[in-house]
Amino acid sequence: MKEEERIRCPVHDLISFKSQRSEDVVLWNLLQTPAVQRLRRIKQLGFSEFVYPGATHTRLSHVLGAMQMARRMLDVLQRNNAFGEVADFDRQRSATLYQDVSVRLFPQNDKRRPASCPRHAR
Repeated sequence: MKEEERIRCPVHDLISFKSQRSEDVVLWNLLQTPAVQRLRRIKQLGFSEFVYPGATHTRLSHVLGAMQMARRMLDVLQRNNAFGEVADFDRQRSATLYQDVSVRLFPQNDKRRPASCPRHAR
């Protein structure tokens, strides 16, 4: 990782990762994994881009936005010592990246989902 890595997000503008912050290094390395990178090919909005050509949003951009919002919120909570010493903020930051990784295995509209895998509330 360079001293600073940046990703341009259409919603959050520049998302930066600094090598001096250990949590940024962990998040950057998680972003480079094949499981997260394959989210580039999965469309968040399905076929809506055929009706609305500007509606091109992938699961990766969705996860990046969720990660950035979680980073902002957790930074504020950590600064204000909202949970004391019991909270594992690094683990929570990392979890936001993996919220959609299983989506390819069990999409919400897949009828072949195993009975043991619960469905999301619709």
